[in-house]
Amino acid sequence: MKRVVLFFAFLWLGIIGVSAQVDRCDVNGDGEVDIVDVTYVINHILGKGEASTPEAVDLGLPSGTKWASFNVGATKPEEYGGYYAWGETEEKERYDWDTYIHCDGASNTCHDLGSDISGTQYDIAHVKWGGNWCMPTYEDFEELNDNCTSEWTTLNGVNGRKFTGPNGNSIFLPAAGSYWHSNLSQAGSNGEYWSSTLSWDSFARGFSFYSGRTQFFSCDCYVGNSVRPVMHTPTLTISIRAVFMEVDECTTIKITDGSGDYTVENVDGNVAVATLQGTTITINAYSIGDASVVVTDVNTGQQITVTVTVMRRVLLDIPGEAIDLGLPSGTKWASCNVGTTTPEEYGGYYAWGETEEKKFYDWGSYIHCDGTEDSCHDLGSDISGTEYDVAHVKWGGNWCMPSMKDIKELLRYCTTELTTLNGVNGIKVTSKNNGNSIFLPSAGEECFPDFVGSCGFYWSSTQDPYSRYVSDVSETAGCLIFGTDSEPSGADSGIYTRYSVYTRSCGLSVRPVIRD
Repeated sequence: MKRVVLFFAFLWLGIIGVSAQVDRCDVNGDGEVDIVDVTYVINHILGKGEASTPEAVDLGLPSGTKWASFNVGATKPEEYGGYYAWGETEEKERYDWDTYIHCDGASNTCHDLGSDISGTQYDIAHVKWGGNWCMPTYEDFEELNDNCTSEWTTLNGVNGRKFTGPNGNSIFLPAAGSYWHSNLSQAGSNGEYWSSTLSWDSFARGFSFYSGRTQFFSCDCYVGNSVRPVMHTPTLTISIRAVFMEVDECTTIKITDGSGDYTVENVDGNVAVATLQGTTITINAYSIGDASVVVTDVNTGQQITVTVTVMRRVLLDIPGEAIDLGLPSGTKWASCNVGTTTPEEYGGYYAWGETEEKKFYDWGSYIHCDGTEDSCHDLGSDISGTEYDVAHVKWGGNWCMPSMKDIKELLRYCTTELTTLNGVNGIKVTSKNNGNSIFLPSAGEECFPDFVGSCGFYWSSTQDPYSRYVSDVSETAGCLIFGTDSEPSGADSGIYTRYSVYTRSCGLSVRPVIRD
């Protein structure tokens, strides 16, 4: 029997070798022809009932995301499957902080796995199933819940919820319960499913349901919950959406994500012309004026418009030097703030997404809302490189605001110390890798002048995705905060340097970066 199995396995591998581009060889519909498809065929040959390779179910969701037909560790939609702590890739007998591998025995010692583990080595779905399978994000569950009808039902005697999409297709999520310590809790009455999204510190987000309703939760990362994988449609993403150039200058933009097949269309080719080679868009500026470039993902139909502004050289007077801190990403940090010419100068204060200073910083003067915090405009999840990025608008080239990822990398790979430079209070940020450093002055912020000289508040380009208390669009954005006295929140006094969030209408400092 083993010889027969090996024969069919090698036969299938031979088919793959000559027909890797043929859709019918992609048995599980994950977009790849690989060993997972071989496993499917062997199981079918051996007569093991339903194959253990899931189907990617198209529910007709707006994002194009497809949901797996069963859980990780299961072989059928109604099977419970495995129970996994957040970020772990194996089951175990006990689920608590002592056994959680991503901490040092307590909730306050959790390791930093990132804000979202989808597609990483901590993603159980991606590790176990490979290909394009991954854990669903918090936003994926929101989309599923908002766009599908659901009903409490049974499948082959197993309780759970059936989710039916806009196109009539459906998936069944069994009420598998969850593992706390050594006990399986609420199996048959509740479904508890992890998302890939961290909530904060030792808590991660998830989606749950019972007979009466569906709901979202945050709970301890050590808990053993179910995982239902998804397959995302690639999102067209580019490195910069707004370009500021000089006549006869040439610049490039990278397509950082998408299906792999793209086109570019020039609007007003007299000002600037873009050409495409692979994933690199090259833009040449010919005359002063405004132009745009439309980037299209051929396979998904997604489009992004890049605005191109061609100016005289005098408008691109850039005072900052790009300091190499030896960071793993290659990101370089500017030597001074936007609006300054030296490291110790405070520079300008800008509301998030605004590109000019002003006299008052409040919701009434904030141009990206309609006068109140619950009317904030959606500028996108990250404004780096767009027309809302004050660093990119003021300095041009590849300068841009740092993302929260950039700030976290800075704090992880550098040391910080309170110091003064030419009589100005601030912090010296020194690389652990090459010893280079930058100085960030304690410029305070415009809403509370008392912080000037004792605290620093520096915007990131990243909108806070979870602060939606009064509307669907967050009224806060990420930032770097440091100080020499008590924190604005009223915490204990002392030295602190951390990433946080702040109200978008407030005027904070901006320290630009350049990414490789």
